[in-house]
Amino acid sequence: MSRPRYVLLLLTFATTIKSGLPSSRICCLSHSHSVATIAAGGLNMDGIADLVLSDGNVVTIMNGASHRTFGRPRDYLAGDFPLTPLIVDLNGDGGPDLVFANSETNGVNTATVLLNLGVTRGTLTATPSPAVYGQPVLLSASFAGTVAGSGLPSGPVDFSFDNDVPTPRILQNGAASITDSQLLAVGTHSIQASWVGDATFNAHKLSARLPSPGRTLPSTSRPLPR
Repeated sequence: MSRPRYVLLLLTFATTIKSGLPSSRICCLSHSHSVATIAAGGLNMDGIADLVLSDGNVVTIMNGASHRTFGRPRDYLAGDFPLTPLIVDLNGDGGPDLVFANSETNGVNTATVLLNLGVTRGTLTATPSPAVYGQPVLLSASFAGTVAGSGLPSGPVDFSFDNDVPTPRILQNGAASITDSQLLAVGTHSIQASWVGDATFNAHKLSARLPSPGRTLPSTSRPLPR
């Protein structure tokens, strides 16, 4: 299971936009602080609510776990006096992002946006499609982050036909493929590519339908009996 990571964007209402890097996270810093505001949402999209806390200086994220517990806190910088977190998908990739209103500085009102880096988009293709009876089928899957500069997914991806025993392959530059030589029965088959996620990105499962018209028998002619 991946941990949500965020990239910092500082937005001023004077239409100036400054972009930051994931280094806005406070790495390896352990300290205690009070909590002024709290919000809950599915930040890593695993079906378990996570917590977003702020003490007015640092934003803290705690991932929900089983048995009503939470993972260790991770701290992020989010501008001056970040309070009242808003959880909303700002860039339309399906992942929840974080928005904080900041205090006024030199007469300028600002807001901080933390974009969720854990979301991926993916494609799954089969060649040929429709499948040809007796010929191998090439399955290809690719995954990429939805936020520019977030890197490429890595690790194993499991390919399978009709929810059968999966065959693993390792992603190379975000892509992997497998060739299957089984003779597909007539009909429409389900193909899957399941990726377990990594330290940055959430797990992602791709599925598609592959038609197989079956074997075409050659026509033959025989002389009629006399």
